[in-house]
Amino acid sequence: SNPWPGLCGTGKGADAFTSGFEGPWTTTPTSWSNQYFHNLLIPHGWVVHKGPGGHNQWRVNGSTPVAPGPAGNGTQNIMMLTSDIALLTDPSFLSLVKTYAADQERFGNDFAHAWYKLV
Repeated sequence: SNPWPGLCGTGKGADAFTSGFEGPWTTTPTSWSNQYFHNLLIPHGWVVHKGPGGHNQWRVNGSTPVAPGPAGNGTQNIMMLTSDIALLTDPSFLSLVKTYAADQERFGNDFAHAWYKLV
């Protein structure tokens, strides 16, 4: 059903209406860190699969880090989208991924400067 007329309850947890891409990128999705970049570089790599929303997304090839579940109970595996995995295929973007994985202060500083320009 169409959620836009305001018929989706609280809009949280089980009432959430999403794009169909489901899952967190990090094990601490509500905390600021450079873990996203560490996760992209997981040694076992990533494999494509059909996510819970019915769309292709990526999961760790092997055992995966987990994050808290969206309703505050249980856990869920981390995931990536194809646009995230694409950062690993271009040498210039891969260099940034490695730099930011190794240096959270640099990531924070570069992000702050980019955000300032954006707003």
